[in-house]
Amino acid sequence: MSIPLTNSWPVYIALMTGLGFTFNLSFPAIQAFIGFRWKEQRRELFNIVYVANNLGMAIGTSLAGVIATSCGEQERSMEVSILPPGSSATAERPQPATLQPAS
Repeated sequence: MSIPLTNSWPVYIALMTGLGFTFNLSFPAIQAFIGFRWKEQRRELFNIVYVANNLGMAIGTSLAGVIATSCGEQERSMEVSILPPGSSATAERPQPATLQPAS
């Protein structure tokens, strides 16, 4: 629950790393339960759990994008925090120089 509350890029990275490690703590127990309880349908159930996990990640990521775009022009703290000081997320990029004909 602390990930949305942080404005620091290193703290965000540390929290996401911890989340990645703790997310998968339950999978060995789930797979052991499936293997022990339903021996005949083990393979199909393992596949269902795997596909459901991937669908949840894809749908969750898509919903996060929809929520982020619905916030409008509010400050995007993660985007702004990784830029160097003095720069802007909406600053125009410099145009490449054009060649002038020799006179």
